Amino acid sequence: WFKESQNKQAVFDFIHQAARPALPSFHDQQAQQHKEPNIDDVLRMLNQVLTTGSTIYLISDFHDLNKDSQSTLLQLSTSHHMHAVQIIDPAELNLPKAGNLSLKSISSDKQGLINTNSSSEQKEYSAAAENYFNLKKSLFENIAVAYQQVFTTDRNIEHKITF
Repeated sequence: WFKESQNKQAVFDFIHQAARPALPSFHDQQAQQHKEPNIDDVLRMLNQVLTTGSTIYLISDFHDLNKDSQSTLLQLSTSHHMHAVQIIDPAELNLPKAGNLSLKSISSDKQGLINTNSSSEQKEYSAAAENYFNLKKSLFENIAVAYQQVFTTDRNIEHKITF
């Protein structure tokens, strides 16, 4: 856990830590066996415990944020000052040329084989990734929440993020 703070530098320190790549750990595997709160749970909890007019910095990959989250986000944004920073790993934007890969959906049990050397598969994946990240962005922009993206490879994010 990070200490509560009132200054921008603490926010930047947190973003630096959150943007660092991390391999799945044994703890992550154990956590999957127990239901961890998703972003909707956290947003509802924030809505209940924060004093009106609080400033909220949502810093996440927003993996579990979806259209159903928008009403909870809207509730929060009408009572609080919100800023959203999405952390993106550039590896999520394009497929590596690694031949045939078996991919499994994280939201369902769907599994499929993909030839990453195929230019049409590369284009299709890139278009789907762009659409995915644009959807996340639009969820915030549609309710006038300040939104920015940070890549895990970015250096000096202090100069990139504006609050």
